[in-house]
Amino acid sequence: MDAPTVTIAQTSKVSPVRSGSGAASSTAVPVDFRLEVANPLDHAVTLTSVEIETVGASGGYLMQRVRHRFAQLIPAHGKVSLDVRAWVQPLQETDRGQVVSAVMLRGTARFESNGNTIQTAFTGRLAQ
Repeated sequence: MDAPTVTIAQTSKVSPVRSGSGAASSTAVPVDFRLEVANPLDHAVTLTSVEIETVGASGGYLMQRVRHRFAQLIPAHGKVSLDVRAWVQPLQETDRGQVVSAVMLRGTARFESNGNTIQTAFTGRLAQ
């Protein structure tokens, strides 16, 4: 069965709060993302929620699982862009306090379609 697809892109830089010690910050900071949702089906679907999190602790930041709720209608054969924000924990900073290491995110999107729930998994490797 066909299902909607989701891609994710990071749309803002990670701007850690500098502690002065040169170590990675312990303060969570906001990061913005854009979700591109495409519906290949012959009928509309409604995006009801998206959960995203980082995979492992080896990239530039750590993001615990976050859930965003929606009631976004996606028309048949249509595409929708949605902006979301999540708070992340910087893990690796350069000596200038920048987070430049790529991260791997995984997520799950849930849709309602004709009384049924459709679940779509997605991943993204995001470079800073």
